[in-house]
Amino acid sequence: MKPVDTPVLPVKMEQARQQLERWRRTRPHRSRIPEPLWAVAVELARQHGIYATARTLRLDYTRLKARLKSARRACGVSSELTSGQAEPPAFVELIGPAVALKAWWSWRDRAAG
Repeated sequence: MKPVDTPVLPVKMEQARQQLERWRRTRPHRSRIPEPLWAVAVELARQHGIYATARTLRLDYTRLKARLKSARRACGVSSELTSGQAEPPAFVELIGPAVALKAWWSWRDRAAG
């Protein structure tokens, strides 16, 4: 039988998970998550994505996304990056429709004579 591949968590993600679990065991029922724990979760979401962070830390995806968005607004970063990606892409390849290129070549051929 093959051993099961268990995903390796980054150290900071594991530490945050343990902190949240410790807090969940000792808190009064239905109390709010402390701001320092939310701040750690937001930072991890910036680095590893909203979904992975929310799933690992057992947080509400929508609330984490809203906190990440408001943190980015406070820092002046575009809110278009809330899809979980850590930073904007350095290079974007744009591929236009082949029809436009064909039309340009036929126009060029007619203009040339």
